[in-house]
Amino acid sequence: MFKRMFTMAVKTITVTEEAYNALRRLKGGGESFSEVILKVTKNKIDFTKYAGVLSEHRAKELKEHVKRTRERISRDMTERVKYVHSR
Repeated sequence: MFKRMFTMAVKTITVTEEAYNALRRLKGGGESFSEVILKVTKNKIDFTKYAGVLSEHRAKELKEHVKRTRERISRDMTERVKYVHSR
């Protein structure tokens, strides 16, 4: 279905086990993870239709949560990189 020729520039990404399992469930026989990711991400979502759905207070809470989560992930990734380079 999604046969493309890929250049083999390889990038390593880190995903949670939950994300990996979700991709694995979507993966058809003979399909690569790259093909699954491209298939899933080609569907563009128009986020403008969701504008104004959240109250201002809830939007601020969500923004803070995202900020804290990004900071935590950044710290975790820094620690993982240090660990890998120390081996």
